[in-house]
Amino acid sequence: MLTDQNLWLMYVQGLINAQGMPPGAGANFVLCGTTLTANLATSATSLGQAPTTSQALAQVYTLGDQMLKQVGTYSPSGDSFFSDYATYIDNLKPQGGNPSPSQMAVIKQDQDAVTKATSQQTATMASVYQAYQQQSQMFPGKWTGFEDYVNTTSAGSTLQASQGAVDAANAQLYADMTAAYGQDYAAIARAKSVVDQVRRDLTARTPNTTAEMAITTDAGAMVVPSYVPGSLAQFSTWADTMSVAPARGQPPAVSFTLKAGAQEYDENQSQYFKRTSWDAFFASGSSTQGGQALNIDTSASEFRIEITFQGLTTVQLQPGAWYDSSLMYAYRNPQSLSIPNSLVVVMLPKVTLYLSASDYQMAYQASQQSSGFGVGPFYSTTSSSSSSSLSTNWDDSAKSVTIQQNNVQPIILGMMVTTPSSANVPVPTKARPQSGLLQNAHLPLPRAA
Repeated sequence: MLTDQNLWLMYVQGLINAQGMPPGAGANFVLCGTTLTANLATSATSLGQAPTTSQALAQVYTLGDQMLKQVGTYSPSGDSFFSDYATYIDNLKPQGGNPSPSQMAVIKQDQDAVTKATSQQTATMASVYQAYQQQSQMFPGKWTGFEDYVNTTSAGSTLQASQGAVDAANAQLYADMTAAYGQDYAAIARAKSVVDQVRRDLTARTPNTTAEMAITTDAGAMVVPSYVPGSLAQFSTWADTMSVAPARGQPPAVSFTLKAGAQEYDENQSQYFKRTSWDAFFASGSSTQGGQALNIDTSASEFRIEITFQGLTTVQLQPGAWYDSSLMYAYRNPQSLSIPNSLVVVMLPKVTLYLSASDYQMAYQASQQSSGFGVGPFYSTTSSSSSSSLSTNWDDSAKSVTIQQNNVQPIILGMMVTTPSSANVPVPTKARPQSGLLQNAHLPLPRAA
């Protein structure tokens, strides 16, 4: 009998083989536990209504800025990668230099002053924003937004004063750190200057530097730390090409089968997969995570799962100009901050599960008594409120069930990530307060397809 873990690791190996990864590359691969629609084909003509660039960047930000738990399925921790990286930069200590005890005492005072000023700035921002919300209700339409309120009321000078205190504290810290450590502090100071600027700009209406970008969400437009995808035009062309390929008689580019004897990925080769508690591979209900696990006899002679994708590609995904990789490779990374490298995207997936007669009947009845049916990450739901792009076809004669896409939206199946290696140099991990109301704000995750 094949376990859920056996089946998931066979699926992982199939995806690795499909991408032509070199040996060892699978160690940086993280799966999506359920499929996610890739809203990135901004100039595709086959999608009906293509997303705008701002909408595409919103998904890029959502996927890129989520700190992931160290497991093999995409599991956001709720923390912001930018926020955690900025705190990491805040607390870096130069490797060179030999500061005296007196200099260290001065630096400690400076750091305390920065923490105090930043905490006060955060409280001031929260107070001003609360006042804006209250006065906006009292005087509807008086201001076009928070920035307009700040620019036309005394709140502007209040925020400038609090920001001035932060800038002055940081400037003093920079001067004393440079005196103590010399040029070894220069790279850290440059990185800190950039992340501090981004922190200040998160409540702006438009980006002020290349380290920031504008996105559009259901909540409106906002400025966020920049993340840089690969060419969206090239991705759009690929999506258009794959969407018409079946009609032109082109066979799927990827196909593999899960069954007894199929190759499994060695989970010990990955720090992520070896820590994963695998969900049920077969389920009925609201989702593969929350649904009812189905006990399928995988030792039956009829059992196999045939998986095909019309196309498979990767979309590069990198942190923006605020990120300095050289520092993360030069210093320890005690919190194992992981950087997204690329998204693994497919078109027109098709999954066919062949079962024994008794298992087929059991699975069919379970699907009819619930809101859906799932095989691995591919889940089709019958709920009228669902936005699922996958449908299910039950074949009584073949004793098989096929889950396939009922539109031509690209689907994300996984992500390549990197946790930078670093020198064995201690780095304090105590976090300090962050500035800006939106510092830890996150967009809703992309809805499962």
